[in-house]
Amino acid sequence: MPSHKSLEHKHLRVWENVAEAIWKRYPGAVRFPERVDVAVTSKRIALDQSDAVIERRITYDYSEKVPLILRANVNPADRFVMLETLTFNWRERTLQVEVHNETGLPDVSYRELTMIAAHPDNELWTMVRQTGSYESNLFFGINQMGCSMCEEIYNLNFMHNVDADVSLMQEFASTSSSEVVGYFPTYLRQLFIQDYDPSQLPPLPPPTDGGLSRSDVGGGGAMAPASTAGAAAPVGKEVLDPEETARRLAWMFSPTPPIAMPTSDAARPKAVEVPRRLGRKGAALTCMKPTLVPMHTFHKGAPTGPDPPPLEIYGVMRDGAAGDSIRQRDGQGASSLVMF
Repeated sequence: MPSHKSLEHKHLRVWENVAEAIWKRYPGAVRFPERVDVAVTSKRIALDQSDAVIERRITYDYSEKVPLILRANVNPADRFVMLETLTFNWRERTLQVEVHNETGLPDVSYRELTMIAAHPDNELWTMVRQTGSYESNLFFGINQMGCSMCEEIYNLNFMHNVDADVSLMQEFASTSSSEVVGYFPTYLRQLFIQDYDPSQLPPLPPPTDGGLSRSDVGGGGAMAPASTAGAAAPVGKEVLDPEETARRLAWMFSPTPPIAMPTSDAARPKAVEVPRRLGRKGAALTCMKPTLVPMHTFHKGAPTGPDPPPLEIYGVMRDGAAGDSIRQRDGQGASSLVMF
């Protein structure tokens, strides 16, 4: 049976918040548009009250993922049913989610396993690892299409699950969570209290206001709420030392020193000399803006462009002895200029 590529994601939040977000994924919402309906089919708690197992029946709309050729074998595509089994272990802080399809059997078999546990390097983080496998028993020609469909569903579920967890945890961040590390979650207690006697459920956590401190499972030490993990004091309400407060205020209201300017032109930094063409115009401007001036390089201070055209082409003669005096060619009093 071919297997999917293992996918991992790290949440920078505690396991209690991530597990609550996974449980409260809303069906048919913007976070997961393909999820149409979620129904709990069974639930049970272990005899030693160490974990709880919940089975759910989830309906998806995979009409865009199932090709038309496979509709005869995978039908209905818009009511694709998968069975999900969640195993909560609040003492070890692990959540295992097993998913397998009901629609499309036995032609297409799809299995998915997601493990959510506390990060081994930092207990304030959570690691999500998803693996899976698939098997397509279709005839040659469309068998590859069935494998591609399973790959797309696998990647789509991972992407939407991570997005749903992040968006939900952002909502949880604005409210204080009442979950306590190592004790039965309150959202699961609300689910089991409908069919179980309160004496059959795990005990409630004792009231505590200490910080988050992980101890052994059998140590019996009280755990703090998960929302206080890594938070020393509420933002904006920390207590400052009077000396530190005076130092900060002096720094905030101190005048800005004037900018030191050079006293002479010699101290000013010289401008970078850029090779120039056409006098004061730079080479870049000449390249961008067309001009009729010939592309010659003149020495510094020389006039730019060609000399003005001679007046002889307009029928006017210059008198070299008279300087600027101009006489007409015919000398008969005609005032118009004749071009020839």
